[in-house]
Amino acid sequence: MVLAISNTVSFKFKSIFKLNKKSIKHHLDERTNCQNDLLSYLPEEILLNVFANLDSPTEFICTSRYFASLGSSPRFIAHWITLRYGMSCALYCALTKHSEICDDKLVRCLMTLQVDMPRYLLQMLIENYRGPRRASVKSSSSSNQSGGKLSAFTDDISALPFSGYAAVINAAFEKYGDIFTSEENDYSTVIRILGELQNGHGSEEKQAQLEQIFFEKQFSPVPMPEQMMPKYLVRLALEDTRLFNRISPVFRIDKHARYRVWEWALVDAIDNSFSSSDKLSARKMKLMESTSMCLKEMPVGGIKEEREVFILAMVSVFKRYPSGYISASVIAKAFHLVDKYIKPDLADMMVKDEIETKQDISPVILEGFEKFISTRAKK
Repeated sequence: MVLAISNTVSFKFKSIFKLNKKSIKHHLDERTNCQNDLLSYLPEEILLNVFANLDSPTEFICTSRYFASLGSSPRFIAHWITLRYGMSCALYCALTKHSEICDDKLVRCLMTLQVDMPRYLLQMLIENYRGPRRASVKSSSSSNQSGGKLSAFTDDISALPFSGYAAVINAAFEKYGDIFTSEENDYSTVIRILGELQNGHGSEEKQAQLEQIFFEKQFSPVPMPEQMMPKYLVRLALEDTRLFNRISPVFRIDKHARYRVWEWALVDAIDNSFSSSDKLSARKMKLMESTSMCLKEMPVGGIKEEREVFILAMVSVFKRYPSGYISASVIAKAFHLVDKYIKPDLADMMVKDEIETKQDISPVILEGFEKFISTRAKK
């Protein structure tokens, strides 16, 4: 059946580097100024390596005025972002998760570290940037040429300083020249070619064009359109590991991308749950296995983030079906398929008390979850 388009899901980020100045001053006033601390005499390069490997640099910044100065410098922040998110996602995360501090200095430091500059990201930045500190009330109309909305991305970059935007565009022109070389953006082109190749209608020329976008244009599928299931990208996990390895960090780093994969996983599991047979065909098992590859690594926010994304995706997917269309038994079977083929620790991830507190979750889902848990416990 045809599913209705889901409502926009937005994950809000606040850069940990945008600390309250009064809070920092309070911490520093309570601590000894580290001018004579032995740590202050360590070479800056050592401190840089320490800083870049921290899960959260907040405590480092609040240790002393000297450390606060180092920790707020573009060079230190650029190294932290690059190590935390990887070369392929560093620029995207700087623009979205740390947009308020992503000025020209930080951008230049990222360029010095030679982070990837996905041409698709640059195309979307130009199409969706509306100026600094202008969180748009019209963001729902912002879209890319593949027909999917990018309102969350538009909101994320609304705090990007113009100097940062200009620095990125300047670097983009130096690297690629004209980045709009066809009527399609790179995401649309990739999905179109993957569809042709995976359905047996491709050619060597199409494969070469695809590899050029992935490697020469450093393709990364973020920002991911909000109305498009990432089926073709997911299937790359088993059909072309070279291309999949190029984009796989996105599914760990970006909440929106992971949310789309979970949506696809649940839709696929529900479709398979209507079958009277408990066994899946080899083709369906292979497709679920490829989905599992996308969700194999835990997201940067750990189990808490995974649970949040999964529950939001679950509520969104089940809302698309007419009331009464899906029974609790079908839901329980869908959970079993996800547990068996995609996420073996699903039962541990779905905390019953937390699910029951979600007002958007229907009684049918809760009943299906209970059946899933009870049946699983008997095995």
